[in-house]
Amino acid sequence: MLRARLVIAVLFATLSPVYAEWKALGPFGGSIQALQVDPHNRDTVVAATANGLLFRSTNGGESWTTLPFPAELRATLHTLVLDPVNPNTYFAGLSSESPGYAGIFRSRDAGATWERLAGLRNQQVWSLALWPADARVMAAGTEDGLYVTTDAGETWRRISPEANGELRPVVSIAFDPRDRNVIYTGTPHLAWKTTDGGANWMSIRAGMPSDSDVFSILVDRNQAQRVFAGACSGLYRSVNGGATWIKLSGARDASYRTYFVEQHPTEANIVYAGTNKGLIQSLDGGTTWRKLSGHLARAISFDRAHVGWVFVATEDAGVLRSNDGGLHIWESNQGLCSRHLSPLAESGGALFSSVLGERTTRAVFKLPAASSRWERASDDGAFREEVRQVATVSGAPKQLYTLAGGALMRSADGGLTWLQLPAPARLTALLAPAAMLGQLFAASESGLLRSRDGGSNWEWMQLPAPSSTIRELVALPPSAIAAIEATRVFLSTDGSSWKASAALPGNPNIYGLAGIGSNGLLAATSAGLMRSDDFGDSWRTTGGNLGGTSIQAIARHPMLDRVYFAAAFGVVYESRDDGDSWQRILPEGPSMGRITQLLAVPGDPGRLFILTEARGVFELDREALARAGAASPQPK
Repeated sequence: MLRARLVIAVLFATLSPVYAEWKALGPFGGSIQALQVDPHNRDTVVAATANGLLFRSTNGGESWTTLPFPAELRATLHTLVLDPVNPNTYFAGLSSESPGYAGIFRSRDAGATWERLAGLRNQQVWSLALWPADARVMAAGTEDGLYVTTDAGETWRRISPEANGELRPVVSIAFDPRDRNVIYTGTPHLAWKTTDGGANWMSIRAGMPSDSDVFSILVDRNQAQRVFAGACSGLYRSVNGGATWIKLSGARDASYRTYFVEQHPTEANIVYAGTNKGLIQSLDGGTTWRKLSGHLARAISFDRAHVGWVFVATEDAGVLRSNDGGLHIWESNQGLCSRHLSPLAESGGALFSSVLGERTTRAVFKLPAASSRWERASDDGAFREEVRQVATVSGAPKQLYTLAGGALMRSADGGLTWLQLPAPARLTALLAPAAMLGQLFAASESGLLRSRDGGSNWEWMQLPAPSSTIRELVALPPSAIAAIEATRVFLSTDGSSWKASAALPGNPNIYGLAGIGSNGLLAATSAGLMRSDDFGDSWRTTGGNLGGTSIQAIARHPMLDRVYFAAAFGVVYESRDDGDSWQRILPEGPSMGRITQLLAVPGDPGRLFILTEARGVFELDREALARAGAASPQPK
């Protein structure tokens, strides 16, 4: 034990920014909004999420790395276009409540840096399309209508009538491949068409139900009068330039909500469509269809350098790849994660969590000790509702609790089987503190509860003041627990009697709490780090250079005295003096966005984990730590 503690101490005491680096752990996958194969750089694919996270693969989707993007997590990214003529030129269309992140962003260096195009600055951009015959001609669909540029985005002019409220927002666009003056647009009010560059517009709705959202329009590159449309009401085809539409029903999936329609790059009669029930394909120009994948499909892109290679953006499964046109398809997400996870729970060095906000993923995930690959600890069919939290029991690695929706579930076999337990209210947070074996605490909108028999029976806790919503329950060493509200903390040393802590200076939001010794507390707040040396009776600002910075997360190292970790604005800091002073662990690191949790676990103490708001879990690379330790004098 002493030897292990000495090794860990050396690893953290010699932590070197030269060696150490963060490693993405996932669980990989998630929601992808847009995807494009790079026409200039072999094996390069760029993917984007709706919340503005960008990823790039340079090896045909085998692995992914993040790209910097100024609007990530600040805007909604609707569309991504790679210029087919000018290498390394990317366009992204965004909408945002913050005007500084709305419009079109352009990169001319393959995503390394970005600029916002002045011509559509502050416009809410929903769609983009390049004219196939000349990439300098581009159309942008906005909340206010349709704009066109003929100089690759330097200047723009509106071509849709301002007075026509039905011709906006423009959510999809298609050029006639031979005539740039023929443009189709889709709106929440069906489809529209101009044949004279926007001087006149006609509604093209015959055959579609009223108020169909038209998400996608495709003009056949060989037969300009054959046009496809993907709408909320299904998949449509016109053979007369949109004058009339026929709903395609060659497969049941063609009647579902359809997000895109795309033509095969060399075989004109092969058409793909993405629906809320999966990816479908037609080999006869849309008459009959077959399903290729059951994942909700948002976008598709073809790799012309590799015959048969197809990439698909999905709602829950990240990027799918096929080498044979879609007949065989698999997830290809190593390094790509756009997932929101529930708080991490630890048992025996293994981590447990669940994926939030996805339609199809209702499972508990496990990261085994010393592993870098997540595995499912439960089947998808185990839960009817989304798993909001996983709680572990110290000393019982196979015993798990979850909150699925508001219901309490228990597993005694590591997640293979689950039993629903009675609960007197809809639960919002859960804790099984190691220092109070056999006791289980839960929060609800009505207050705090305790069970002394593993969740079969419950009692309400008498709190010293009326409780608002308790957001988090935290175990504090050596044997205390805390119930955290937005700006207040309730504390207990025995689980039976509780006290309210004193108000924190400035009444900031509280994001996390860690214990110092037997009576000390360190709070991560929106006003910086706060410290109490009398178990919450009084507070003071601490943290030196972090004193006034909003701190997103705080954690105590379970095996090293006085060592703490804090996160501020996506950067991780370390303290070796109980939080009085702090040093940034790395001078630079991956773009991780907001950090919601830090965790060093006793079962695997050489690893420091961080949980992010949207990019999954990262760890401080163990090999980097080992190199740092080997380069330093060893303890005698």
